[in-house]
Amino acid sequence: MGRIRGTDTAPLITKENEENQKFNDGPQGLTSTGRFCGGVADDYRRRAPLCVSDYTDAFTRKTLSALFFMFFATFASTVSLGELANKQTKGIIGVNEYLTQQSTCGMAHALLGGQPLAVLRPTGPITVFVQMLNGYASDLKVDFWVWFAWVGLWVGAWCILCAVFDLSRYIRLLTR
Repeated sequence: MGRIRGTDTAPLITKENEENQKFNDGPQGLTSTGRFCGGVADDYRRRAPLCVSDYTDAFTRKTLSALFFMFFATFASTVSLGELANKQTKGIIGVNEYLTQQSTCGMAHALLGGQPLAVLRPTGPITVFVQMLNGYASDLKVDFWVWFAWVGLWVGAWCILCAVFDLSRYIRLLTR
């Protein structure tokens, strides 16, 4: 332990102070608020002034052309991966379910997530995960949809816990 710049009035530099400083010096949104749900409230507070412009600025020729391109790109991957899931799960989950999930989650994310133009779509690893869940449901002799719902609730609970305790700030430690 020592003093900053050799002065007697400066605070002590301890390992704990350095660790706390590391988490509190960083990009906006990746700092600890120290409050329950503080990060979520902080995100909404930062995004609130831009919410109206997120929707009104979207109606330009360039944005609408990008919207249609992303719709068809997302639609194509959803249909193809839904068909793959249909084959892998022997018809338990397929294109209709993938389209329903994607449209519902996409609208909810656009309205509640603070980023109306975020693109969510199924990926290969998600489809493999669905196939593995189907295999586990068969092995455990439980209904696939019940198993799928409980896994979704479990993952959702972990996401909520990460949000309310500002755990997203630790992502800074994984990047340069």
